[in-house]
Amino acid sequence: TDLWSIMAASDDLGQDYCETENIYQTTLKLYTEMFGENTDHVNIAMAMRNLGSVYLNSHMECKNPCKCLKQARSYSKRALDMFRRIHGEKSVHADIIGVMHNLGQIYFSLEAGDSNRKAEQCFKEALSLLRRHHGENADHRDIADTLYRQGRFYKDRRQSAEANSTLKKALEMYQKLYNNHAHLD
Repeated sequence: TDLWSIMAASDDLGQDYCETENIYQTTLKLYTEMFGENTDHVNIAMAMRNLGSVYLNSHMECKNPCKCLKQARSYSKRALDMFRRIHGEKSVHADIIGVMHNLGQIYFSLEAGDSNRKAEQCFKEALSLLRRHHGENADHRDIADTLYRQGRFYKDRRQSAEANSTLKKALEMYQKLYNNHAHLD
């Protein structure tokens, strides 16, 4: 069986995080055995990214949400480091941007120590990478989504001016992209 098929099938499992976690843990173990413990390989990095996403998305259902978020952070940071070694430190590759989004959400959810600063830093870096990739003044859904996440971060941190400004930019971009029509994905 192709490991990509296993990973794709796990996306259909919905909220069964335990089963999804087991699939990704097994996938990571198999890829690590296949490519080597100290090998930078995109499949290993993707398995780590996916585990980070599972822990992030399931943290509210965990008995210990903080532990789940810390696992999410650990896998996501390892995935980011590996993706950067694979694609290049200054790359604007979608793999790197996706992990930056996840890390922003993880730090946003942790709410401890310097997590606020790190969350903001992740959102800003993801936005910068997206603008480099799509063009500084481009209107793109990924840019609008990142602006929205960043605006929500500011809103939850009671930074009203930043929240209003950022959410307004996101709304304006969504309106341009979808010609003021409701758009459901």
